[in-house]
Amino acid sequence: MSVRVASVLLLLASVLPAQVVIPVMGGGAALQQAVLAASPGDILDVHPGNYSSVTVTRGLRLLLQPGVQIVGGPYTVSLTISAIPAGETLVVAGGRLQGISALGCAGTVVWDGIYILENFFDVSWIDGCTGPVACQGVQGGASYFAQSRIQVRDCSQVSFHGGTLPSVRVTNSTVTFHGVVIPKHNTASGLAIDSGSVSIAGGSMAGGNFFSLPVELPGISMTQGTLVLTDGALIIAETYWHAFYPSSPGVSAIEAGSGTVVLDPSVSFVTWPGTSGVSGGANVTNRSVPSLAMLRQPGAFHLALRAEPGSVLFTAWNLPLPAIHLPFGELWLDPASPVLAVTAMPASGRAVVSGSLPVAPPFQVLVAQSLAWTAAGELLLGVPDRVVWD
Repeated sequence: MSVRVASVLLLLASVLPAQVVIPVMGGGAALQQAVLAASPGDILDVHPGNYSSVTVTRGLRLLLQPGVQIVGGPYTVSLTISAIPAGETLVVAGGRLQGISALGCAGTVVWDGIYILENFFDVSWIDGCTGPVACQGVQGGASYFAQSRIQVRDCSQVSFHGGTLPSVRVTNSTVTFHGVVIPKHNTASGLAIDSGSVSIAGGSMAGGNFFSLPVELPGISMTQGTLVLTDGALIIAETYWHAFYPSSPGVSAIEAGSGTVVLDPSVSFVTWPGTSGVSGGANVTNRSVPSLAMLRQPGAFHLALRAEPGSVLFTAWNLPLPAIHLPFGELWLDPASPVLAVTAMPASGRAVVSGSLPVAPPFQVLVAQSLAWTAAGELLLGVPDRVVWD
């Protein structure tokens, strides 16, 4: 282990606040009362029950045991995370929620293994956050008839890792999806990009249709911005109405009015015969895009790397930063970040690298990213993997 890697973990350990574990039980307003009484860094161990809506404004850990449900009124968000200060971390782990929002947070927000209840027209917001928002293993709100969605607006560093999501809309934000599934929805594309920069590594996103009208929707619709896809991502156009109206033009898997779409060769589409994978006025570039998946265990890491055969990958990790837009990709790390591995990619374009690390603080958000130096002498930044180290 390098001195620089060790120094990152020592820094993380040094800034952890003192922690007090507070049991919460009884349902109703008990959780809100406990939140108001807690100090930054405290852990709220929430026992099973039905709790009323909660607002949190400081860095706490809400560990929601199986059987915990937080429900507000009709068309409301049951858990609101507001204005977490820089240097503090708010963690919500587990539980079933009727919508969740992170608003104006300069600190770190972690959604870990939560389930969003399937309700009509409910919207979960990630809005105006300058600090990192890391959503790991989020589930729910994704059945065909549910119309709940997640809206990401005016945020600089949002990531979704794993899980099955409701439809997502991105506006003026930088967002990554890693191994995320967005299934078919009623009346919505899986992902709508109004503006901003979105990277997708693996997973799948499907279009929907208006059940009462012969209107089909793409898996991804983009008005403007930048969209990068890699690591075998699958984008699915809805084709339901073609069975009844075979002469209709149908939709592409991605409809992009303007901006830039970058496609790795591993990306695939499901479309109606004769319909293209990407349509619209966007500039489409086909090139290799490196990607990685970082698996962690106490004291160790494992990297599953994918890149152009013959290239050399430099994989680094560090605390998250807002993306820096460079000519050869988006950098989500400090340029001087510790290097975990240097890897010559074999003919398969895949490699696995393992190594040892000391144990990081729980729920610490870290980012790993690769820089490829190709055989042609090009530099290409890969799609990062933001992990919650637990």
